[in-house]
Amino acid sequence: TWNWVDATDAWTSSEHIHVPDDKKLIVGTGSDIQVYHDGNNSKIINQTGNLTINATATEVGIDIKPNGAIELYHNNVKTFETDASGILVQGPEGGSALIRLYADEGDDNADRWRILNDHSSSNNLTIQNYSTGSWVSGLTLDSSNNATFAGTVSDSKGNVRSIPQNTQGSTYTLV
Repeated sequence: TWNWVDATDAWTSSEHIHVPDDKKLIVGTGSDIQVYHDGNNSKIINQTGNLTINATATEVGIDIKPNGAIELYHNNVKTFETDASGILVQGPEGGSALIRLYADEGDDNADRWRILNDHSSSNNLTIQNYSTGSWVSGLTLDSSNNATFAGTVSDSKGNVRSIPQNTQGSTYTLV
């Protein structure tokens, strides 16, 4: 049963809307958005402007820009974006940026790694592992590009190298 609701300029229905495969729900004067199932896949096609999926009436979740970026939001703050060169991961204002890499479903501590740009520690870039049950830094680069390694440094053949201090100053050179 369909009822026209004059006050809200809308239709209401007490039943489901069934649209068969390959038939489209088309919305907008210029067929601006189409929703349909082609028998194998469900599709949403946007013809005008951005396609934005909100978590609530005021909270953006996903913003898809034609011929451009796809932006993901957490709590209405953009944290992930695609661009022509790859991806951008950004933390909130005053916060850190973090990429987690979990192998094998992350079900063992040693499966868990992360890359952290830690805003609270002078914007150091750190690669960490969770193998001990807490995050341990293996490599840290500071904002002057100085590197700190937590373990042994070796070459591609596995030979351990010494890192003597430069006699001219406080720099170290891998030899």
